[in-house]
Amino acid sequence: MGMPRMFDGYAFADYSGAGPDRQQRKAIAWAVAGRLSALADSGTGTMGTAGATGARGATSATGATDTTGTAGATGAGGADSGLTPAVALPEAAQSGPVGEASAPARLAEEVKAAKGFTRQTLWEEALQLLRAASSASERVLFGFDHNYSFPAGFYDAVTGRAPGSWRELVDWLYATMQDFVENDRLLPRKWAAMHNRLLEQRHGWPVGPFWGPHFQPMQRRFAYTPGNAPYRTGEAPCIRDRRLTELEHPTAKPVFQLGGNGAVGLQSLFGIYYLSKLLTCCAQEGIAVHAWPYDGWTIPQTGHVLIEVYPTLFVPKTERRSDAGDAEACAKWAQKADEGGLLGELLAKPSGLDQAAEDRVRLEGWIAGVKRQG
Repeated sequence: MGMPRMFDGYAFADYSGAGPDRQQRKAIAWAVAGRLSALADSGTGTMGTAGATGARGATSATGATDTTGTAGATGAGGADSGLTPAVALPEAAQSGPVGEASAPARLAEEVKAAKGFTRQTLWEEALQLLRAASSASERVLFGFDHNYSFPAGFYDAVTGRAPGSWRELVDWLYATMQDFVENDRLLPRKWAAMHNRLLEQRHGWPVGPFWGPHFQPMQRRFAYTPGNAPYRTGEAPCIRDRRLTELEHPTAKPVFQLGGNGAVGLQSLFGIYYLSKLLTCCAQEGIAVHAWPYDGWTIPQTGHVLIEVYPTLFVPKTERRSDAGDAEACAKWAQKADEGGLLGELLAKPSGLDQAAEDRVRLEGWIAGVKRQG
């Protein structure tokens, strides 16, 4: 008998900052793995209704959908294929019978990927999956391919106060984004431009932190504080260029870059908005979701767990990248780690964090699978 698994299912999305719904449907992928009752009951999982859901026009709880005005989709085209983690798991998790279904063939069969989603229908699909799993007393580990927070100092500089928690920051973004809805569309570039102007006026800065193609400024011109500078509540206004977790994996892009090769800024602004909606709906319905590591490093014994993922960590460099393949790679990594009894270790607090750094990470977040280098 193998070690007991922590979760029954694993669901991950390859996200997108694409504008028109049709481009979102081409770019956004959702992969589900595991032994969830919802998968067994429908044959295709909750994604059995996703095709129809993904084809609908997207409307939010407030009546707003979203757009960026330009495509900005992330992910490369290419054939979908079974992928193995680029972040190596210990040998015990890579080969041999671990638990009742650790064989690679069985594992691959259990990963179900779908496309055809908009950002709106994706969060609806995620909520539906969490509802179904909760009703069956099952647990889901899930996440999305975008930043969940900002580097330390941004919220403080904008609001004049330190955030009490990550959830406060997320809800703040959701609330302030309501002022940037035109013709039922979210406009995150206008949200970012407004905050650039606000910071310039409030602090006398010549330029704000957001930049990118189809934006002003088009190039990085803001005088960021180095990402490794210690963060203290009440510090003089300053904004770091990267989160601590991004310093440990330099190819990860910061939230301030709105567009360009590999950028995740737009999809992160959209994504945080929809995370707020998802978490709020779950709380209202009594669906327990532990946001890791914001709600604590220790994985609880009950409820679902949200983690931030970066598919580049899990897709071998020799593999052709695709949106569905990226989502599948995250699901396979999580399932294999859990079935090997290694998930708790991989989601443990990184070594060497002092109290100030740990407090900062509880606001900035951490990418699952990233290890400290020093």
